[in-house]
Amino acid sequence: MKVLQVIDTLDVGGAERVFVDMVNILTTSGIPPEVLLLVNGGQLEFALNKEIQVNYLRRANKYSLRKAIEAHRLFKKFDIVHVHMRHCYVYVRAVQMLFGGKYKVVFQDHYGDININKAVPFTLKLLKPRYYIGVSRDLTDWAEGHLKPGKIFLLPNTISLTPVLIDAESKGKKALLVANIRPTKNIEFAIDVCTQLGIALDIYGNRIDHTYYNYLSEKIADNPNIRIVEGVMNIPQLYHKYKFALHTARSETGPLVLLEYMAHGLPFVSYKTGEVANEAAADLPIHFVESFEVEKWKEHVLKIQHSDNLAEKLQAVFHAKFGAENYLEKCQQIYQAVDC
Repeated sequence: MKVLQVIDTLDVGGAERVFVDMVNILTTSGIPPEVLLLVNGGQLEFALNKEIQVNYLRRANKYSLRKAIEAHRLFKKFDIVHVHMRHCYVYVRAVQMLFGGKYKVVFQDHYGDININKAVPFTLKLLKPRYYIGVSRDLTDWAEGHLKPGKIFLLPNTISLTPVLIDAESKGKKALLVANIRPTKNIEFAIDVCTQLGIALDIYGNRIDHTYYNYLSEKIADNPNIRIVEGVMNIPQLYHKYKFALHTARSETGPLVLLEYMAHGLPFVSYKTGEVANEAAADLPIHFVESFEVEKWKEHVLKIQHSDNLAEKLQAVFHAKFGAENYLEKCQQIYQAVDC
């Protein structure tokens, strides 16, 4: 069975990070994948296993017939073309419709705002997927009700980091928030929580929405204890500087950052959204909140600050529910179901 993994670029983002971790994990199996980048490389390209064959379409115009023919010639060499992200799937299916091909297209949906926007894009209605992977139950439920694909699979995210337990005594006193700067991340709420607690907060993220970034900058202009830090690639290496993390996004499918916190033993308080929360909340109740009431969040922050052995418990839950071995087994089961 030959599998091609497809995405447009490997710029920094949640779906791109899932892509890199997935193909790295699959290199340890009997299904070593090849990769196609439709547009270009990106900052995360360095993290790909050196054994992985990477193909570059370098498509400057999605309507280029020459590039579509080039993509078709590559696709037909594979049994399964596994496509990540909605716009990439539409491109691959359009190429298949134009030129044919016996390969099976598997669409993995990473759409993070599914709890906010459940509309079905016209292109997905037109090019309905036969094989659909959702990284959360919210996505698979949405697909079942709106897309009605032939086969639906749930594949919760994982990370392929080597976890390093953080010594609680070496941690700093500040809070951490990791999120790209856009409104869904609800960063202003984290600012309000830390301001009321009198705790310093460092916000690490890339500027996606400039208007929202300016709003946050004005909000923290008179607060020297809160800052926004851009352009940092390897944030986990900084976790030892922080007492705990916050995650305040209103809608998520993962999120990957909670897996990183668990793997590294960094306590956190998060809004309960996404598949990681669905899987972990029963084992880690003090880490999840189901509302955006500041007082509730302050209570949970105080609880994690006065609890013992949280790092070890977080790592145990990570290995039991989100480890790479479980992820690899689920990937193989999906490919077998598609290839049968």
